[in-house]
Amino acid sequence: MPSPPRRRGHTGLLADELARIKSMLTVNTSPVSQAVTAGMLLSADGRTSELNTRTAAYYGDAMRVTLRELERRFPQAERSALGISWNEPTGGFFLALTVPFRADNAALERSAEEFGVIWTPMSYFFPQGGGESGLRLSVSYLSHEEIVDGVDRLARFVRAHTH
Repeated sequence: MPSPPRRRGHTGLLADELARIKSMLTVNTSPVSQAVTAGMLLSADGRTSELNTRTAAYYGDAMRVTLRELERRFPQAERSALGISWNEPTGGFFLALTVPFRADNAALERSAEEFGVIWTPMSYFFPQGGGESGLRLSVSYLSHEEIVDGVDRLARFVRAHTH
C-alpha cells in the first residue's frame, strides 16, 4: 500500500517515516529475522534498553579507560604546549583527538606501520573541508589492556610526529 502524500513542511511520526523508507528498500523482512527480534523483545518484556545494558556498560568502561589513559599520557601542561585536546563523550565508542599536525592518510599510514595504531582522519567527516588536525579513535571491542597499550603507542606516535 503506498504511503499517503506528504504535505510541504509537514513531518510525520518517526515510526511512519522509518516504515516508509524500509518499504522502499526491502519488499519483505525475513520471517526468521522477525521471529528472532520478537523473541528478544519478549525476553526483555518489550524494553530494548534491557537488551543492551551489558554492552552499554562495556563501552562506557572502555571509554572511561581511554580518557583516563589519554590524561595519563598527555598531562595538562604538555597538552597545552603541544596543542593536543580531545572531547569527552558520555556515550558511544568514538572520540575525537585534536593534534598539532595534519592528520591525513600519510600520518595514518605512519601511525599504523611504525606504531601499530589505526585511527580515522576526522577530515573524512567534513565533506566541505575541515577536521585536518583531528583523528577519530574507536574503543569498541577492545580490552582494557589493549586500550592502555594502544594509547601508549598513540602517544609515542603523536610525540614523534610532532617533533
